[in-house]
Amino acid sequence: MARFKNLLDPVPIDDPTETVQIRKRASLRVRGLWWGGLAVWGLVLAAGWVGRGIITAGAVSWAQPIVGGLLLFGLLGLFGWNVYCLLAGWPARFVLQGYQIQRRYLLGAPLVPAAEMRQVRLGDRILQAEVLGTVDLANAELVQPAAPPGIWKTMETGHILIWARGRPMPYLIPFVRHPEARAAEIRRRLEYLRARGLLAIAEERESPQKPYAFWAGVIPQLVYSSLAAVAVLFLSLVWLFLNFVRPQNLLAFTTIWLLLTILTPLVGLPWFLISFLEWWFCVYVVTDKRIILRRGVLALVRQVLPLEDVNSVMAVLVGLGRLLNVGHVQITTAGRTSNLVMEDVSDPVSISNRIQELQELARQRSTVMQWSEINSRLEAVLHLLPPSEPAEQS
Repeated sequence: MARFKNLLDPVPIDDPTETVQIRKRASLRVRGLWWGGLAVWGLVLAAGWVGRGIITAGAVSWAQPIVGGLLLFGLLGLFGWNVYCLLAGWPARFVLQGYQIQRRYLLGAPLVPAAEMRQVRLGDRILQAEVLGTVDLANAELVQPAAPPGIWKTMETGHILIWARGRPMPYLIPFVRHPEARAAEIRRRLEYLRARGLLAIAEERESPQKPYAFWAGVIPQLVYSSLAAVAVLFLSLVWLFLNFVRPQNLLAFTTIWLLLTILTPLVGLPWFLISFLEWWFCVYVVTDKRIILRRGVLALVRQVLPLEDVNSVMAVLVGLGRLLNVGHVQITTAGRTSNLVMEDVSDPVSISNRIQELQELARQRSTVMQWSEINSRLEAVLHLLPPSEPAEQS
């Protein structure tokens, strides 16, 4: 059972005193382009065989208008669906401004939608939560991330729960990228405002807007739009084959297509499997005590770097990575341990900032522990010394 668990979670944290701050894999934004290319190539092969079947059956004359009509309907429907989602507030986001968190839409002022209830799994419990409209941080008591199971965890997407005074159920910020880091950011803002007594003041203070979940509610629409886009692409390919493959060239076309169909699984599927396993078993974990790198399928490479040994952290974004917000996080040490590089991770700047904050906290804890050890040793030494005798009075 433990081996199976290690396959699902290659870097388990068994220390109850250690909390995971960041758990990441290489971003799918870059690797997914290659996987998507393989999927599109498979779609091309399938469309070719469908077009060949229609040509062989002699049904081109009546199949062409049907495929063309379905293609036109799909294009118009896909365009209309995306426009509707955009105008209806598709890219909803949650903005931290002043002492409030508000749900906003891309095209308009702050809106407070009708209450929307969702079930959220938190550990072994299933909770009822209300999707956040607006919440005042003065009423917030607890901010914690909740990781949905399955593909959402793999996509580094989760929820944030905000427990407020006088409410039996929490507020919910759904489908947040990097929920642990975003929840920590809300907690830091909450502590900052409370430390300065700003939460007791009624007027809103100016502060930079911080979007939290631009993808909140987008992912389900993306799934539907992607399925429709795949259908439209398939119909487009069939339409092209019906218009450009002639019956007299059918034998040559069949021979070439048969070779491509045989070679694609022999070359593409092993490459995809190896690439997926390399991605799955390459995990970067940042806790409040250390940084862990685990990579390798057959040959395991595990690198552990205490936060006290971190000397500098630098985010590097180059070329296409700057557009996709994907890059490397280079972590150098003072020489006692080897350096560490988190390769092709999304949002590297936020990761580097969070590691620097955790590094500072770790150093402060280390300093406090050193002083407490010095004090305990001094107390022990003073306790062992004999009491001084009073001086004789002349």
